[in-house]
Amino acid sequence: MGREEWKVRMKGIEIAASLAIVLSLLCLLPASASAQAVVAIENASALPNETTTTNVIAYNVTNLGNFGITVTYDPSVVNVTDISGGPGVGTFGWDRISDGKVRFYTVNTLEIPSLSGDVTLATLTLKAVGAAGSESPLNLEIGKLLDNKSNPIPAIPKNGTVIVSVLRRIGDINGDDEVTFDDVIALAKHIYFRAPVYDDPDVNGDDEVTFDDVILLAKHIYFGTPIYP
Repeated sequence: MGREEWKVRMKGIEIAASLAIVLSLLCLLPASASAQAVVAIENASALPNETTTTNVIAYNVTNLGNFGITVTYDPSVVNVTDISGGPGVGTFGWDRISDGKVRFYTVNTLEIPSLSGDVTLATLTLKAVGAAGSESPLNLEIGKLLDNKSNPIPAIPKNGTVIVSVLRRIGDINGDDEVTFDDVIALAKHIYFRAPVYDDPDVNGDDEVTFDDVILLAKHIYFGTPIYP
């Protein structure tokens, strides 16, 4: 065996030994590692005196059966006006503990759900009561997160923020920092479906929000017609 051939063979042995060590270390790891469950509340924004919604979502849960969650916020900036349970969560209720504090929960006893993956626990309706530019934390406290056998599901909370939008009065209805036909669509959705907006929807300044504002915004985009007279 030549010297170069011997070197190649020894290098191959070193590589094989290294791979064997790596594989042995991998065998010491758990067969499967489940991701950490997280309960998060989405960020939100709304114009002064307008309403919007935000979801509380449990991520990476397995066989979720019941839960109890508390949300605190600054009542001088925002108010929670309603809370509805997410799809399939079962018997749902909510209470206002005090100004700036609500809780929501399920009471499933006979028919207990078994929800896995990313699960929407609740949708909160928020009304912006503070001045434009003000903001409030949306802080979560997990009371209980239980599986369908009433075993605790360990989870960490992820807080959010709600911002009272500043009226720029430029027609950026969808809040993407551009004024395009997407804003016309967003304004129409606001009128028909109460979708949130991020600029003053009274485009023609008549103190009403109607389809006339949609038409004027479209004319502004197409022809440069003035808005907010």
